[in-house]
Amino acid sequence: MTVDITHSYRGDIVLSLVSPAETRVQLLSADGGDDSIDLEGTYPISLAPEESLDAFVGEDSKGVWTLDVSDFYEDDTGVLNSWGITLVTTTLGDNVTVSGTESPLTLT
Repeated sequence: MTVDITHSYRGDIVLSLVSPAETRVQLLSADGGDDSIDLEGTYPISLAPEESLDAFVGEDSKGVWTLDVSDFYEDDTGVLNSWGITLVTTTLGDNVTVSGTESPLTLT
């Protein structure tokens, strides 16, 4: 999952990926300890998720995928510039198309 967020204090961002089956995986939690700016990269390649993405294994990938982004601190500003997911499946013969360019993305 790729993400590009412009933000004034990365340690305040809460980020979760939610599958069509409503499985929620915490990618980033606001611990206040990371005073870097911006968040740009790919989970789990260049960014380490808080929880394992293996929670999605075995689920049907078709449907609405949602990225929840929050910051509960008033003094910060941020923008979700873009995000996307790459799904790897072992089911032969399935064709998946993506609808939309903004959250939520719909896979059919």
